[in-house]
Amino acid sequence: MAVTYNKDGAYIEITDNGVIYRRSIRWEDCVVSVPAVGTEKIDMAYINGSDQLVLVLEDESEITIASVGTGLYLPIAGGTMTGDLNMGGQSLINVLDLELGTESAAGTFSATLTAANAGTAWLINSRDAGDTQRPRLGLSGGVDTAVWAWVNSTHTGIVLSGALNANAQILRNINYVQLDEITTPTAVVNHGALYTKSTNKFFFQDGAGNEHEVNLSAADVVGPASATDHAIVRFDGTTGKIIQDYTSNAPLISDGGIHTALAMIKVSDNVAFGMGNAGTTSADFYFMYETADVDARVLLAVAKVDADAGDNAAIILLCDQDAINVNLGLFNAQADDTEHRYWTVLDKDRDSWVGIGFVADDDARIVLGGSAVLTLPAFAAGGDIALSENVSIILDDVLSADEKWSGITEAGTAGAELTVGDLVYLASTGKWLLAKADAASTSKGKLGIVVLYASGDNQATNVLLYGKMRSALFPASFTVGAPVHIDAATAGDMVVAAPSGTEDFVVRIIGYGATAEDLFFCPDNTYIELAAP
Repeated sequence: MAVTYNKDGAYIEITDNGVIYRRSIRWEDCVVSVPAVGTEKIDMAYINGSDQLVLVLEDESEITIASVGTGLYLPIAGGTMTGDLNMGGQSLINVLDLELGTESAAGTFSATLTAANAGTAWLINSRDAGDTQRPRLGLSGGVDTAVWAWVNSTHTGIVLSGALNANAQILRNINYVQLDEITTPTAVVNHGALYTKSTNKFFFQDGAGNEHEVNLSAADVVGPASATDHAIVRFDGTTGKIIQDYTSNAPLISDGGIHTALAMIKVSDNVAFGMGNAGTTSADFYFMYETADVDARVLLAVAKVDADAGDNAAIILLCDQDAINVNLGLFNAQADDTEHRYWTVLDKDRDSWVGIGFVADDDARIVLGGSAVLTLPAFAAGGDIALSENVSIILDDVLSADEKWSGITEAGTAGAELTVGDLVYLASTGKWLLAKADAASTSKGKLGIVVLYASGDNQATNVLLYGKMRSALFPASFTVGAPVHIDAATAGDMVVAAPSGTEDFVVRIIGYGATAEDLFFCPDNTYIELAAP
């Protein structure tokens, strides 16, 4: 019998009486056992009745190689390896103990992960309560500084032989820290230290090596020989041991916790609250905002404030670059008339103002000063509106677009569909209808121009009775100052030229051209009815 081992083909070839037997061997799946004889060589090999490979050594002892799965299994009865055992990338399982090193040489656990595949090189797992393998400890590889990563684990009884570097991380859920008494440690630049000494004191060492005692005892604080009663305590210097009194304006707190004296609370360089003097003003309480660039101030003061021109105010909001002139205030004197009580607003140049208040007793008024012009939105007056001498109601000078108007209007009811810009008359039914100059009945009486669209009979509308209007329904162009008449051809229209040549046509002026586009609407109360030619 001849036995040949084919390394490249990974099989053993046995020739017996001219018959060749081959048995494939996947050595990476095998466990090889060398008996205690150590250096005995294989004398022969044969296949037994169980189709197993048997190796016969020179001392006639035998090793049976049994098939396990897709590979072979060699039972190890004990022995010594004389070379490396290469598992070929396979797992080494069911190992009870792994003993590294010898009595005179250190054992080494190595990982072969390369830098190109940097990541977890070693991973230690154990089973959890559900018999599932879970990672517990991992070691990175392929990097200069490896990292141990603990997961699903806790630690008990750790004793350090060197410094613990938290690497700028947070230590959480610490019950307490117990410090041993030491001597002053060696300073580490840019690192502080907390420690205790045999003197039963607590110390802090800064990064420059300076030692500071942390005073946790109830020692007396050093203060001045006398102090202001109820004054808020403040420190003198930076030692944290000495307090001092105030030279003036001491803030006081009563035994009931009430601030009884407070000169100013400075929120920032620009904002402050206070009581008493506020720059150029004098108030019981004030709020002040001052910009950094133009020295402008906003001041809200309560009680007496010295304002521009000697005016006094109970409440004042001052907004001005020089912090002197009053832009908004409640005055008890205005325009040298001691009967005036106005809440007054001034413009930025202080040459115009508007006041709302009482002239005397119950006489409430809105008063304008300087070149101020009062513009009011729509409102319902509960009484008469009285105009003083030389005061007028001013219509808009030039209207801005079509369907714009300025003047006196009246609410009413439409008798048909009415469009903004239609010329209408008030019928005997009390409804507004389209005016037309082909008959006196549709062109005499009360006239108006629609300024609110009505979709049909009995719908609400508004009409202009007197004023100015611009509309797309008007003639293409007016002649400034020339009269405008009711149109006899189309109901609701107006024409510049007067109707002529037809019996019963009505000639009635409804207004005049204010501009080429704007109509000054002021219907003439008289009209001419044309007779038969």
